[in-house]
Amino acid sequence: MHRSRTTTRPAIGVSGISAVRCHWQALWILCCVSWACAPARPASGAFTYRGLSLAIPTALGAPNIERDAEQHLLVRFAATARPGSEVVIEIQPRPTRPLIELAWAHDLQRPPRATWGASAISEIAGRRWLRRHFSGAAAVGVEYAFASERHLYRIRIASPAPAADALIAAVAGSLRAPPPAARWTRALDRKRPRTSMSAAVAALAATTVVVVAAAQPTPDQPPAPRAVGTGAVMDRDGRILTSLHTLRDPRGGLYDAVVIGRYQPDQPLPSFLCIGRPAASALAADLDLAAIWCDRDVRGQPWSARPWPSLTAARGPAPGPGDAVWTLGVAASHGGGLALLRGQVTGWRDERLDPAGPSDGPSGRYLTIDAAIAPGTSGAAVIDRHGAVIGIVSGYRDRLSLGPSDAAQRQRVGMVRPIALAHRLLSAAPPEP
Repeated sequence: MHRSRTTTRPAIGVSGISAVRCHWQALWILCCVSWACAPARPASGAFTYRGLSLAIPTALGAPNIERDAEQHLLVRFAATARPGSEVVIEIQPRPTRPLIELAWAHDLQRPPRATWGASAISEIAGRRWLRRHFSGAAAVGVEYAFASERHLYRIRIASPAPAADALIAAVAGSLRAPPPAARWTRALDRKRPRTSMSAAVAALAATTVVVVAAAQPTPDQPPAPRAVGTGAVMDRDGRILTSLHTLRDPRGGLYDAVVIGRYQPDQPLPSFLCIGRPAASALAADLDLAAIWCDRDVRGQPWSARPWPSLTAARGPAPGPGDAVWTLGVAASHGGGLALLRGQVTGWRDERLDPAGPSDGPSGRYLTIDAAIAPGTSGAAVIDRHGAVIGIVSGYRDRLSLGPSDAAQRQRVGMVRPIALAHRLLSAAPPEP
C-alpha cells in the first residue's frame, strides 16, 4: 500500500503481522499492516497494495487502517472538510464465492437506510469490475468489486450528491487490478444457456434459489453465513426443496436460520430476499431432504407469501439409463453463480451416501447421473427433457478406474434422490407464523 503528500512531516511505514494503530492527527503518520510486505506513502497520491492501485484525491484526509484476525484489510479515507465524502478500500483473502459474498454484504450487512441499485459490469483498464450504486441518508455513491485468485477487492466511493460524480470519476478511472480469478470470469460470463430445451432451462433458472445456512443466535443480530447450497421452488407459495445436510452444523444440529436468494435475469449478483427457520421446516433425515419456507424478510419484518415461479414433479415412468437430464446449481467454480450441467442417467443405486457417517444417515435408492456435480449444487433440481423434476441432488462420488496405458481416470457420479420419494415433503403444511 502506497500513499504520501507533499509535506515536511515524516511518513513512516510499519511492517508486521499484528495490526498497528497510531494517532495520525498528532504525528501525520501512516500506519500500515502487511500480509507479506510493508506499505508506504510516496508523493504520487496513489494507493497500491497487492496488485490493486487507485488514485486518492488530496482533499481526503489521512487513512484509518484496520485489519481483523482473518487478514481482512479495511482502509478508509474521509474528508473532514466535507462530511460524508470518503473512499473505503476493503480487501478480503481467497474468495470462494465472490458473488454470494458481495450480495450478502449488500443485502444483510448494509448500514440502516442504505439502498442498493442493480448490479452491472464496467470494464476499466482491461479488467471487468462489478459496479453497484447505492444511496444512504447523507451520501450517494458506487461500489466497485473485483476478484483475483487470492483476493476480493471492494472499493466504495461516497459523497453528498453535489460532489459525488466528480469524486467517483476521479477514483474509478484510476482503478488497476491483477489478473482475474477464473471463477470471477466465468461468473461474469454467465449467459442464458442455448440448448434444444431452452424453455425448460429458462423455467429452471427462474425457480432455482441460493440457500445459505446461517448462524443467528438472536433475531436482532445479522445472520452469519456458514454453508451454501441450492434449492428448487416447488409451489407458488414458496415451498423450497433442498438437501438437509446443507442446513446441518458440524455437530449434526440445525443452523439457526436459512437465507434465500434469487438470481434475476441479466443481473450478475443474486438478491437475498427472505429468511426461514430450519427448525420449523419439514425434514426427512432418511432422504437427506428438507422443505423450507421463509417467515421474515432480510430486515426482520414479517414475510408475506408471494407467487413465485415453480417447478412440477415428474409423473409417469421412472427415468432410465441414457435419458438426458439437466441441473442448475450454485457452483464455487463459477464464483457462486449458477452453473448449468447437462448429463445422462447412468443407473440406480441402493446405498448410503456417506458410508463413514452415522448408521441412521441417508440411505436407500439413488438415481445416478454423469453430470459434473460439485460443492454448492446440493439441493439442486434435476429435470428431464420436459422440464419436470425427476430428483434433487444429494452429492457425488468420485470413482477411479484404469484407462489406456493403465492410467488412472477419475469419474464423478452424481447422486440424486428421486422426486417420487419426496411426496411427504411436497404435501407437508407450511409452519405456523
